[in-house]
Amino acid sequence: MRTLIFDTDIGVDDAFTLAYAARAQRLLGITTMFGNMAVGQVVKNARLFCEKMQIDAPIYHRC
Repeated sequence: MRTLIFDTDIGVDDAFTLAYAARAQRLLGITTMFGNMAVGQVVKNARLFCEKMQIDAPIYHRC
């Protein structure tokens, strides 16, 4: 099993990949960056997504 740090702007494509990665790999953490929206909103979306999908990994934002 690989250990990953997942870097995302948590768009739809990243959400599907994160859901798969969380089940198939060991997530060390999730980093967020701006992309489709401001980084503050990306962090909120990542937290909500992880809560709904029961993904237990720390979330960090980077500028």
